[in-house]
Amino acid sequence: LALCALQPNVWMVTAFFIQAPKAQLSVALHSTPSGAGYGTGTGFGTPPGPSRDQSSNMQLASNMEANIRFAKSMAALPPPVTVQGGALQTWSFPAETERVLVSMITEGDYGGNPLNANVKLCQGPDNTPQEMNIYGGKGKLRPVKLVIETPGDGSSVFIRNQSPLTFPIFASVGAQMMDDTSAIVSVPASIYDMSTRQLIQGNSVRTYEFEPAVSKVKCVLKTDGRPLNAQVELIQGPNAGKITIDVYTEDGLERPFVTVMETPGSGNSVRVINTGTQEFPIIACVEAYEMS
Repeated sequence: LALCALQPNVWMVTAFFIQAPKAQLSVALHSTPSGAGYGTGTGFGTPPGPSRDQSSNMQLASNMEANIRFAKSMAALPPPVTVQGGALQTWSFPAETERVLVSMITEGDYGGNPLNANVKLCQGPDNTPQEMNIYGGKGKLRPVKLVIETPGDGSSVFIRNQSPLTFPIFASVGAQMMDDTSAIVSVPASIYDMSTRQLIQGNSVRTYEFEPAVSKVKCVLKTDGRPLNAQVELIQGPNAGKITIDVYTEDGLERPFVTVMETPGSGNSVRVINTGTQEFPIIACVEAYEMS
């Protein structure tokens, strides 16, 4: 006690030394995804791996032109068609169509009515190379926007409203022609570019978390030509799903999956599940599309 009274500074330094706070990097737009690591011999090559804090500012600028053209094309879509509950609506396109843009929304109070739809790309009789089952709890607050590739002839898009009659869907569908000169709807192929790709093995899961400043998120899924089976979930809060999309694509290289989802509020994350077997890995890129 006498030693402590005589040398208080020494006591404080030796017994209660407090470290200076460590320098922290800026928080990235989404965290490092969890799941299986990169595989070898899968035909995908080695995905680039920039650090998240370095790539967060690059993500919005890498595809800026494609994002702007995508936003303009969505705004220029034809007037929406009302698809009543249980009804089926069909859009057919000529052979020179390159890709199709789809926007679906609902009406109603408190964020809109539920959105429960089945979207199919059909080419010829009994041929469905791409199909998506979509469910959203509030279709006005979180509308669904899709880009569907239409290589080949005789493409048609089927949208079936799987909700009851009291919950109609308002769907806008527009096609981009091959010449890309006179078409109002015009989205470049760079909409599929990936700035931070991640390989997801079969039966594996990756989760991407986003800051509250992110108002829209873009999700791109591809393969090396093998079939694509996946589930994309928009989650807000502890495992509270807001949008669920089950995706099937016959050829994930020729027809990759692209969607842009609204992420209002905070605590948003996107979970990508490869529902295929281990022989069918997919490449995923989930990144911030627009900041509030």
